[in-house]
Amino acid sequence: MTPAEVEKLDGTELAALNVFVLELIAAESGPLPENLKGALNTIGSELAQRRPDLIPSPRGKDCPGNGEYEGSECKCDECDYMMVCYPDLQELLK
Repeated sequence: MTPAEVEKLDGTELAALNVFVLELIAAESGPLPENLKGALNTIGSELAQRRPDLIPSPRGKDCPGNGEYEGSECKCDECDYMMVCYPDLQELLK
């Protein structure tokens, strides 16, 4: 996926792609392939430009708004990416 294609994604699509790439990286047992590094850099840059305080990741682990950082409160309940970070919540809400 090119940077131009990434720019065209809406917030939820971009968030889902970021979580997907992070899960792929977590599943890797060896050195990280260059294409995954490049994808993560492209996606991360676009997310940071749009909303630097909210970066979607599996279960919110890497998000600056997850409430685990000093001087930061949890913003998950007001975040558009919450269902992307916590897909298991979708089942509970049905």
